[in-house]
Amino acid sequence: MADGTWGARAYRRSMDTDIATSFAVLLPLLAGLALIDSLSFGTLAIPVWLMMAPGKLRATKVMIYLATIGGFYFVVGVMLLFAARFASLQFEIDWNHPVIMLGGFVVGAGLLILSFVIEPPKSLQKDTTSKKASGMYTRLAAWRQSAVEDNVSALDARISQTNTKQRTKSGTVTLMSIAVTAGVLEVATMLPYLAAIGLLTASAPALGLGFVQSSGLLAAYCVIMLVPSLTLFLGRTVLRNAVSPLLERIDEWFAKNGQSTIAWVIGAVGVVLMLNTWSAVENVLFG
Repeated sequence: MADGTWGARAYRRSMDTDIATSFAVLLPLLAGLALIDSLSFGTLAIPVWLMMAPGKLRATKVMIYLATIGGFYFVVGVMLLFAARFASLQFEIDWNHPVIMLGGFVVGAGLLILSFVIEPPKSLQKDTTSKKASGMYTRLAAWRQSAVEDNVSALDARISQTNTKQRTKSGTVTLMSIAVTAGVLEVATMLPYLAAIGLLTASAPALGLGFVQSSGLLAAYCVIMLVPSLTLFLGRTVLRNAVSPLLERIDEWFAKNGQSTIAWVIGAVGVVLMLNTWSAVENVLFG
């Protein structure tokens, strides 16, 4: 079936569903998912740790980290977007079909339930949860130390300029490795990003979005995802004394509630999916 014919059919059906049929609907949804994504370990916790490193703020190191993890997200997103678009055209998938919409609602409900399984109510939690979070925090804090430490001792001050350059290069590589590692570890939980890619794929025919335009929206998504960290970075640079207490509170919160963040993100994506496919459920329940 031709792409244009499939797009027209999808558009007509989308008039009776909640799939985004205008940029006024699509863009706020993408921005909201990006801001949810901005609250993860890789996009917020580690940048905050880098900003809190002892001594002078290493602005270059923070920017290298943010650029690396943002680039990692974008590359992964483009590959997934290409795969989803190819599958849609190859198998003529109509993402606005009521059955698919109902499936999306069921997945959303499942994610919401899963969020309570991952993070049970406080009264049912065991003490081991905070210990596990602390253990993860300790390991990541050690990574931060290895990436940002550039204070030299009296002995280090006597090393050659060549070795100094090698050490700087090694620190940069380590920092970029941390960003990629954080991204890889979060691939399984980057549900807001996966939801955004699915939304772009489903809405592309109705909005006439080509692969290039969709990739551009993904790039914008990645930028918005980094806005909270960039805002904190700007505040840390300009108003150090005023922002430092906030960074400390964020740091402490992630140390104690890292698992809660994952559960909250999963639950939020579940709610977004349920709201975005609710009209299909209405059609089934109320005709």
